[in-house]
Amino acid sequence: MTTAPRRDSLDPPGAMPAGAALDFPGIVWQAVDMTSEMGTDAISCGDDARVAWPLFLADYGGSTPTSPLKARDLRFQGCDVMHAVRLVRTWHSRLPNCQTGPWQFAFSAEHSGTTYAVALWNTPSARCLPHHWLELRRMACAPDAPPNTASRFLSWMVRYFKRTFPERERCISYQDTAVHSGTIYRAAGWTPGNSSKARIRNRNGKRAGTDRLYRWNMNGAESDASAKVRWECLLGHNPT
Repeated sequence: MTTAPRRDSLDPPGAMPAGAALDFPGIVWQAVDMTSEMGTDAISCGDDARVAWPLFLADYGGSTPTSPLKARDLRFQGCDVMHAVRLVRTWHSRLPNCQTGPWQFAFSAEHSGTTYAVALWNTPSARCLPHHWLELRRMACAPDAPPNTASRFLSWMVRYFKRTFPERERCISYQDTAVHSGTIYRAAGWTPGNSSKARIRNRNGKRAGTDRLYRWNMNGAESDASAKVRWECLLGHNPT
């Protein structure tokens, strides 16, 4: 069996070559999204793999763990974008469908070759926000991820951006109030910003005053219509 190499936690995100032994057909996982705020929807996926290299094999010096896995035991690192996309599609109960790109950053949380969480970042989806900001568009965790995985993962990613890209100024992410309470953002030290009310968007026809059509919502109208809270975290540098 071909295996993917172990990567250092400070390697640049997305540096692993696409398709580098991340897919192991036949493995079935039951999964939902986001750790302490998990929902109850489960998705079964037979093709998307969590295993980046074999677990607990003698060739890798591994052994069966004798104590429960803790969030502090996880290794956070940049990962292949398609690995993150596949696991978002497997784990995220609210927004499982997402495009394959472009994504500026992809990260994973792993232990002994198994992925427990993934995240995808890009520029803000709202056109009125500064284009150099960073938005966490998707984060999803396995149902067996240890408690506090999401908030610990979130804190690590912010530290990475503060150290490596402080000129990006601010990280943002949107909480869907219909299914989440914002616990992971508070625990990671983020602050609530703008809030929007629940609404049904009419995506028929063209945008007012333009010839452009509205983007199709690949996850359906329900998730699009719910009230949102924008959470924010400063990176400590303002380019203006």
